[in-house]
Formats: sequence, C-alpha cells, structure tokens
Amino acid sequence: MFDGLRRRLPARPPRQRVRWLPSLLAAIAVAASPLAAGAQNVALLTGCASGTVAADSHAYYAVDVEAGAAYCFTMEGSGESDLDLWLHDINNFVLEKDVSERASGSILFSFERPGRYFLRVENKQHPTRSSFRVCEARAAGFGVCP
Repeated sequence: MFDGLRRRLPARPPRQRVRWLPSLLAAIAVAASPLAAGAQNVALLTGCASGTVAADSHAYYAVDVEAGAAYCFTMEGSGESDLDLWLHDINNFVLEKDVSERASGSILFSFERPGRYFLRVENKQHPTRSSFRVCEARAAGFGVCP
C-alpha cells in the first residue's frame, strides 16, 4: 500500500578524508606569524641592538638558536618606560614572556628545537616613544644569564 509513496534516497557518498585541512592550518600559521602581523624587515639579532618603539606598538627581532641550548634575552628601556619582552615561535605561539611595569626585562629559555624564533618588545603603557636596548646571549653553565 505504501510502496508507491516511498522515495528512494540517493546513496550517501563514502566519507573522504579532509584534504584541505593541513593547507588551511599552514595558512593560519603563516598569517599569525610575526612577519605577517606587520613586522616587516625583521632584523636578525646577534648580540645587542638598540631601537625605539612608539606608544601602543611593538618591535620584532629574529633570533636563530641551536637545539638543547639555553639562551638569555635581556631588555633595558629608557627613563620611565613600561616595556614588555615576549618570545614567540614562527607560528606566533608565546613561549615565554616578561610582562611588568618596569623598563627592563629578561627571559631565560632552553630550546628543544633549532631554528628561528622571534623577540617582541612591546610598549603598552608609556604614552610616548620609548628607546630600548635588547640583547641575546647563550646562557652559561647552569642556565644563568651572563
């Protein structure tokens, strides 16, 4: 009696693996990297460098590190600056930070993987341009900053 009323639904296609997901994740990682976040012409930091950063802005420095090594990154700001120091990987993931209301800061970090990482000097509170000096050095003996 109901044979004529039943509709035959089309067969469901077999599930396929999502092939676009890895490329989408890679595109997101590139878009989130410090280079894509407006930090063009990032200088490679070897030793120390001086710079200035405007109010509510930041400056990036690239650092190349060796696997299994500990590095010390230090920052000294001028006057009553309120500068923060951040360490990011290439995907803009924050590995370590020194956020305070001081003009100075430091990060001691041991890297498991070699490669390029990024330091960000950020001027969050100070109403004018602040000058700073940022340095990188391989940590001595017991992970002590030189």
